[in-house]
Amino acid sequence: MGSIIILYNFIVLSVLLYIAVEKSIISIFSPAAISAIGLIIMYVLRPIYILQTGFWGGTPLLVKSVNGHTGLFTEAMLVSALFISIFSFPLILFLLKHKPERKKIAITPRFIRATNQINSILLFSSLIILSIPFLRGYTLSGYLQLLSTRSIMFKTFFGDFGAFVEVFFFLYTSSAIVKIVNDLVCKKSIVLTIVLVVLVLMLLGGRSNILFFLISVGGAKIYLSKKLNTSYIIYFGIAVFIFGISYRVLTRDLYFQNNQGKEASEVLLETLSKPHEFLVGGFDFVQTDALMTVIADERLQKNHLYGSTIVACLTSPIPRVMWPDKPKGAMTYFTKVYYPSHFTHTEGGELVASWLVESILNFGYFGIIFAGLTMLYFVYVVEKGLSKCRSTLDLAILCIVTPRPFNIMKSDLFNNFMAIVKVLFIPVLLKFRFKFKQKRPIAPFSRVQNYSVKIN
Repeated sequence: MGSIIILYNFIVLSVLLYIAVEKSIISIFSPAAISAIGLIIMYVLRPIYILQTGFWGGTPLLVKSVNGHTGLFTEAMLVSALFISIFSFPLILFLLKHKPERKKIAITPRFIRATNQINSILLFSSLIILSIPFLRGYTLSGYLQLLSTRSIMFKTFFGDFGAFVEVFFFLYTSSAIVKIVNDLVCKKSIVLTIVLVVLVLMLLGGRSNILFFLISVGGAKIYLSKKLNTSYIIYFGIAVFIFGISYRVLTRDLYFQNNQGKEASEVLLETLSKPHEFLVGGFDFVQTDALMTVIADERLQKNHLYGSTIVACLTSPIPRVMWPDKPKGAMTYFTKVYYPSHFTHTEGGELVASWLVESILNFGYFGIIFAGLTMLYFVYVVEKGLSKCRSTLDLAILCIVTPRPFNIMKSDLFNNFMAIVKVLFIPVLLKFRFKFKQKRPIAPFSRVQNYSVKIN
């Protein structure tokens, strides 16, 4: 029965992915397409891996045999199928009926100057912050080893203010995306800006931030070029290989206990020889495992959180050093309740749950419907908004949030709400600063030297 449901999930999500690529205004980089790919990994490939290995569990400390839990596995897959159906079918119908229209993009020299100045200031600040470890005597190899525990890296150098310092890099990345969209419209090269952002993010150890940045750039590029060029897919595939695989090996896998004494090339070859193991064999895509954990809890029917972790997200942007007792998100709650020993035996953060698990923890089985409808609405708003862009800033904002529905479904709302606030702070600030009062119709410029309109 579980295998049949896995097949059902795959068919539905494959249809959604195909239609999103064909119908969305930014094709493969659309929130619908990215979400479909993510859900395939979470609720198709990971369940297949569980059946192949015979084990499941959200942490290495508590891996369980699937034997004797086949009913639980089937129930979890049924829940995932319902969630996927609620999310996918209305979205498929919308994409089939929706006729996306690219608006004429406007921009002004004044806005370009302001964006470039902000981007330069944030780049300089980021480089100063990144130089501190080396000024304190860290070698490159020592720094790379530190990146393997990046969750505590900022605390090492900046103490309780580490989370506050990290904000600079989110601000820099978002300002760079606005600059890149400006440069694309002005027919300028974006290579240097992309390289600088990638280099800065590489020194932070976060692969997902690099990939999200490249997804945003890819979406803007397709929107403005009005076609999906095969070269974009090739370049992005290379980026996924470099930053999704090779970079993880260099900054994390190489320092695992079972890889001690091995060369980086040896670990990389071992990883490439087992792509399925690399993708879903770790503990990044254990949403099915988390779902099984929650469903197995008989206490759940009497101990709903009634939206407390969702309300808590409003406090997430406040540094914990300023409010030590501020509320925590669903992943922290999930870890403390189901895997409390994780905090005892590791220096890391919470275990991965998912938006589906968070919704069930809050609202019981009604949370399945809630989770599907909220993510459906999020993706719908972004897809609809892409047809209403009239400025480079509008396009940049939508491209920045494009990967976020996937990441919320992958983890929880608390951490993603905080990230969204950080990455949208500069664009929203610019939106208020350059809110124009001119009433004449917006028209595109033909040359960089000839701007005749205000940005909206």
